[in-house]
Amino acid sequence: MNFIRFKYDDYYDDGWNFYTTTETISILSLTMLARMYPLSTSTDRLFFGAEVGFDRLGIKSKISGGSSYSDNWLGLCLGVNTGYRINLNEKYFIEPLFGYKISKTGMMAAMFDMPADLFGTSGFHVDLAIGLRF
Repeated sequence: MNFIRFKYDDYYDDGWNFYTTTETISILSLTMLARMYPLSTSTDRLFFGAEVGFDRLGIKSKISGGSSYSDNWLGLCLGVNTGYRINLNEKYFIEPLFGYKISKTGMMAAMFDMPADLFGTSGFHVDLAIGLRF
């Protein structure tokens, strides 16, 4: 599960009036991940993974003058990734991860205003996970 929320101000001039808008964007990604560890005998382990799940994108916009707009999109996401688990001790580990994700909604659509076509928006991502073993 990933969640990110950010807010920014934007300016718009329609030729007659100048508007100030405040945009709030929130993204919730809930996925199931399967991994394969080809070198399972070593302590630090290389892995390959695939994921499937849902992305929810919410946008709220407030325009100077009192009007506002909000909308939500829910879409399927698919991804592949590779990474390396580094055990810090018996309980903690970190995992740098590099992947590619295809999503009808999500971060790429929000940041770069990409259209959601047949294959959705897609892009590479780099993550760093910090884990705790129970």
